[in-house]
Amino acid sequence: MSRIETTRGNTDRGGPEDQELGTRLRGQLAEAHQLVARLTARYPELRDTGRPAGQ
Repeated sequence: MSRIETTRGNTDRGGPEDQELGTRLRGQLAEAHQLVARLTARYPELRDTGRPAGQ
């Protein structure tokens, strides 16, 4: 899990503007994950990046 995902609680403690920003950022992060998943589904050779799993 990335540090962005683990800091979710920090954005939910602020005011309404902070909560809205946190919600938008989590949505963008989810979209980025979906795009990467689509790319690796279409181009399986991208899955082997040489990085250890989970990073």
